[in-house]
Amino acid sequence: MPNVTEITEKQQSFEEFVATHKPQLEVSGVPGIHYHTLYTKLKDEIFDAGQTFTIQQMEFEDEENEEPSYSWSVVVSDEDGVDVTDEKHIYLIDHAWTYRVQNARSQLEQVPGLVERMAALMDIQDQNKDKASLVEEVLTHMWRYNQTYNLGHLQHGSDEAMPIWYIMDEFGSRVQHSDSPTCRMVPFLYIPEQVTFTIMWPIQTMGEGDEVTRNYIELGITDPLERKSRLLPWIPADLSEISYKQVEPGKEYFEAYRMNERLPSVDKEFPELPTDRKIKVFTDIGLVENFLTDARFEMTATPEDADVLWLKVTYKDYTTLSKDMPGKLSDRC
Repeated sequence: MPNVTEITEKQQSFEEFVATHKPQLEVSGVPGIHYHTLYTKLKDEIFDAGQTFTIQQMEFEDEENEEPSYSWSVVVSDEDGVDVTDEKHIYLIDHAWTYRVQNARSQLEQVPGLVERMAALMDIQDQNKDKASLVEEVLTHMWRYNQTYNLGHLQHGSDEAMPIWYIMDEFGSRVQHSDSPTCRMVPFLYIPEQVTFTIMWPIQTMGEGDEVTRNYIELGITDPLERKSRLLPWIPADLSEISYKQVEPGKEYFEAYRMNERLPSVDKEFPELPTDRKIKVFTDIGLVENFLTDARFEMTATPEDADVLWLKVTYKDYTTLSKDMPGKLSDRC
């Protein structure tokens, strides 16, 4: 596989693109028929969803509210529709805002135009509101629009493995939820540019006027109550009859997997530790081997030669241990 430095210094071929991005493509479930189109659109930065889809806004009058409420949807505008088997139907969606949680407030306060764009995207009315109030409202409402992905790994430190949050552009943020979605949308890191986009492709054939939808909770969750709970930010539900009190299990639950210790036989006599020589210790724990440096002890290579066994395993059956290795002491004795 080409290394990342080499990739960013020259134009990738299609074969290199697939080799470099194959783990992402496979984990995300991107159909192979879309690979070449995706390669071309990423390479040439083609954002052409607007040629196939359109955003619709519906306004609702609310007698209790002076201000109208809005509902958004994305529908197919191409008269030829969207064929799930057509390789061209994979689309790039830009990210309007990418951030880490600890930087969200400062970015909204300092990046020119960001808080105004987020307020418009979230349908927050900004008339007669100062910037500080607008920032607070965006911070309150943004969780309905947030998406996340992780870069890095815990082996490289917790900061590297922390989630990166993002909000898709106005097109991506208008795609609504459905339990029977027509499309999939996943984040995708384009390695040559080190930029993350969202990619969208159909999982159902759609005709002109059909709505583009996605599943907001793609976690393999099928329990109806859990799905309803996770969808609360977008779909109100009355869960007042569901008890939130945690019921602690009884003693039997904790004892079910407990292995009681078996003590050594009281009929056996166990010798005292030697006083005329060093105490021999056998261990399979690196820290003990490296730092047990007191002059009273010496390490031995076999448990048979040891006076003390200092092992990773937690012994529960001291009866058998006293028979198999009589005279040996455990570090837990």
